[in-house]
Amino acid sequence: MIRLRRSFRALSGPNVNVFHVNNSCRLIAFHRWLDGSGEDIVVVGALSEGNLHNYEIGFRHGGAWREVFNSDYFESSPGHQTTGNGGTVYASGLPMHGFSASARVTIPANGVLVFTR
Repeated sequence: MIRLRRSFRALSGPNVNVFHVNNSCRLIAFHRWLDGSGEDIVVVGALSEGNLHNYEIGFRHGGAWREVFNSDYFESSPGHQTTGNGGTVYASGLPMHGFSASARVTIPANGVLVFTR
């Protein structure tokens, strides 16, 4: 997490927009950005007991977003299958949450995902 924060300046900048909260799924999504840099980050965190598949969230821009962090990747239980998005999601859906595009993502149980352009 420290390396992630140091690699993406937007994560330590002043701009944050909590754009989606779902109490029933115990989920929060927020956008971080750094003015003038073109750096956009979307962070999704869930405290749900089960994986959330095809969960639709907004993205500031359409196109490919890299999944640069998936907390489920670090799970070490025997036989564990990592739940995630294979490293990339494509925001090609309709506008959502005040953004110009959306994408369906897979969110691991009790997990955090970080996407960047």
